[in-house]
Amino acid sequence: MSLTESQQDTSYKQKTSHNKTTNKDKLTNTKISRLLKFSPQNNINNLNFLLNEFIELINNNIIKTIIFIIVTIIVATVTITKSNSKNNIELVSDDIIINPPTNTEALSIPSRPSFIKFNFEYLKDVNKTPITRYMLEQKYSSKIIRGFVPLSNTNPILNDYNSVPKNGKSKYQVPNLPIIGNTKMKSMSKFHSFRMEYNQEVQCQKFLYNGIIEYSENKMILKDDIQLLRSQLLNKPNNWLAKELIDKRDRYRSEKEILEKQWFRFGGSSVWLESEQCYVVFTRVVYSRLGRRNRPHVSLVRGQAFDKEWNEIIGKRIPYLDVNRIPEFQNDKQDSIGLDLNSNDSKSRIIMSRFYVTYPTVFDIPFGIDGDWNGPEDPHIILRKTNQTEEPILFLNMFDTVEGKRRMYSYMPHRRVDPLIKLTISDRILKHQEKNWSPFFHPSDAVANGISRGSIHFIYTFSPLDIIKCSLDNGSCEMIFNGTKPNNNNDLSSTQFDGIRGGTQFIPLPIQIPSLQNKTILVGFPKLHIQNCGCGEFFYRPMLVVLVESKGSYRLELIVATIDFDIDVLSWDMKSSECKETNIMSPNSIVHWNVLSHDPNTKQYDDYMTVTISESDSLTKMITLRGIADYISGIYNRDESMMTNNMTDYSDLNVISCVSNDAEQTCAAYGRTHPNTDTFHCKDIFITIFEYIYYIWITTICTLFP
Repeated sequence: MSLTESQQDTSYKQKTSHNKTTNKDKLTNTKISRLLKFSPQNNINNLNFLLNEFIELINNNIIKTIIFIIVTIIVATVTITKSNSKNNIELVSDDIIINPPTNTEALSIPSRPSFIKFNFEYLKDVNKTPITRYMLEQKYSSKIIRGFVPLSNTNPILNDYNSVPKNGKSKYQVPNLPIIGNTKMKSMSKFHSFRMEYNQEVQCQKFLYNGIIEYSENKMILKDDIQLLRSQLLNKPNNWLAKELIDKRDRYRSEKEILEKQWFRFGGSSVWLESEQCYVVFTRVVYSRLGRRNRPHVSLVRGQAFDKEWNEIIGKRIPYLDVNRIPEFQNDKQDSIGLDLNSNDSKSRIIMSRFYVTYPTVFDIPFGIDGDWNGPEDPHIILRKTNQTEEPILFLNMFDTVEGKRRMYSYMPHRRVDPLIKLTISDRILKHQEKNWSPFFHPSDAVANGISRGSIHFIYTFSPLDIIKCSLDNGSCEMIFNGTKPNNNNDLSSTQFDGIRGGTQFIPLPIQIPSLQNKTILVGFPKLHIQNCGCGEFFYRPMLVVLVESKGSYRLELIVATIDFDIDVLSWDMKSSECKETNIMSPNSIVHWNVLSHDPNTKQYDDYMTVTISESDSLTKMITLRGIADYISGIYNRDESMMTNNMTDYSDLNVISCVSNDAEQTCAAYGRTHPNTDTFHCKDIFITIFEYIYYIWITTICTLFP
């Protein structure tokens, strides 16, 4: 049925009138939203703006004007009121400014249910954090993270195991995950007695906890100029190490060939220094005379500094913490001794080196030479923060030529006096090779005076959970928590699983997230290290663990077996992503963890965490994560009875069993999608033997005829 011309005209006028009204409404709403973004500190400017907006709108519909006046009065009142409060947020242009709390101590609340219900009000000054516009606006992908949580005696069953809680910005429905079936350890010999004890399938779905985190799709790779590094080391005056970084066969090689075949970079560890407004990155650099990065002759620790945008800062100077800064001779005394602080001449560099660390650099860590595998390996970092200072501390392992064994050391790169300390455990026989200690700071580690360096804690082993405490003054350590608990048959092997090792440091929840009274909650990314599971001989992946301490007792309250960030991991030969001899993706450090905002209604956090990972012990990649805070808090939201520490030992054993089985399944699944297409022939064996014979022969010739 067609409309008459008059009806069409009337319909058109009504539609036009409606569009004009809608546009006016949009204009008004836009201006109101602009008002809501105004800075509460600029009250005079706000009132002037309100007056101008009022005059502009005076010709509009009277009713809309009245409504606008009421809304603006309310907004102005709330704005002026909040300007006197310390708990407010200000957005100005492209900068993010969030007023900090007056007290730097973390909030403390009495019970775990309040951990979720607490009304978060104040935030930190984000301009001092490493959060940038790029970090906020880059693309993120969501991933279901499957973890395992021990059960309490009071609440043996969690509800809705396969549900995914609303987490950050990911609020879509997720289908049920397949329930893990037979969880008997098929290849874990250490769990044989455990299976005999239970003689039944472990129902891992009772411990299963699913949530969502988001990770940046762009994964930045950190680089360095190895050619310049090598040149500086070889040309450094009085460098005892120079002769160990050359080979008599180098005369037959080009510099490019030497760099490509004999110099390698391993994974880097990094932290953000708020006081210096820069990242510091510490990387292991390897020189191998055999041309194999898993057979180093010398390992060194390289230090670099980067700005917020990850641009390297050449010549960045950071003062030593234990040396008084250069006296106030900025003018007259500088001239008298001919010192120019901004000069790069040798005299100025020598004088400045007594007061400052200048990045980039190779740290002068003393070590003995005895065959291969000399020097510091696997440097990992943790940041110690006090009210006055920020200090990065490295933990590494080296071969001790006196003991003839590999030992752990602490190294303080921003100290001149005794920066290197050997760590020993007084009440324990050390293994032949000590490595993979995971550091964390406990409130009891705080420095009481300016003389002592304080102490630090380590997770010595994860299963059983053994915790040690070490002095940073002399390196003496003691076992403060021993998680070895025999079962009914007095068999200790049931609590042991050596597939969880090292990884990143463990850090507390951000200061904006309320903690629990008399409890310390720490988060870290250990390294999964299993072998012959379906992907090459060795399989490394990041894990996620929540460690909780209460009254001297420690427990793992969450274990995520693997997190791969959907990365096709570079193979050891760096030619593909196939599962060859070793498939390595290792977590190295938590660079920072900051909370940007919190929704008091949904109780959800908008948090950002950056971690460094290494692929194939070669590439160092930066990944930013979102939703870690919500994922962790979701544990307690689902099971409030976890506020007690009354957990069964069998529950802990079940969780370790489930984690081990889940890790093996993940490894096997990755191996099926990344099969090794190489075929090993007998000629490969002869080639390897020939390489060794050639190495011995050419070394002998160079020795006899230098």
